[in-house]
Amino acid sequence: MNYKVIDIDTWYRKEQYEFFRSFAEPFTGVVVEVNVASLYDLAKSTSQSFFQLYLHRCLKAVNQTRALCLRIIGDEVLEYETIDASAVIMRSDRSFGFSLIQHTDDFSEFSRNVWDEKNRIENDRSLFPPTNPTNVIHFSAMPWIKFTGLSHARNYGTQDSCPKISVGKVFERGGEQLMPVSVHVHHALVDGIDMAEFIQRYQEELQKP
Repeated sequence: MNYKVIDIDTWYRKEQYEFFRSFAEPFTGVVVEVNVASLYDLAKSTSQSFFQLYLHRCLKAVNQTRALCLRIIGDEVLEYETIDASAVIMRSDRSFGFSLIQHTDDFSEFSRNVWDEKNRIENDRSLFPPTNPTNVIHFSAMPWIKFTGLSHARNYGTQDSCPKISVGKVFERGGEQLMPVSVHVHHALVDGIDMAEFIQRYQEELQKP
């Protein structure tokens, strides 16, 4: 079993959960800048995909931040052991599909998973992957835009508690390579301190060799 069920009655944030779950728009978010100089240089020097590298480091940080592994399923809160990525992948005709990229600590294996999904999406007109689980983050990249804010299209008629993480255009300031990162989370499950924890861990992962 890839998850455990949280006992809401004894959960330390039961009141916060019940309060924010009743909201029509329970998602909250921030946009921050992270330093990607080390990872950018690594991608260039090793001819590895910068996208794959920063997505892999993002998943590592997500899986280290347990609040981002919580999902609301029906009337239960589940804590998943492993979180994968549902990333937007663009086709050569500029349309896109949603991927399902399994997380693994080994980057070579992760890279193969990404390429497999890219090939599937390029040759399949389906918007969604064959399976559409909830133990994912919704991830998108807009490398053309240096954004300072971001909103998401949402269907309020469906239950959704997956974190939504987006990145923008890398830019230089003060000799550093920076990248905007938007983090939107379901406030019934995740608080500001949890977002701060994820952002700190993501920055640490981005600076690792």
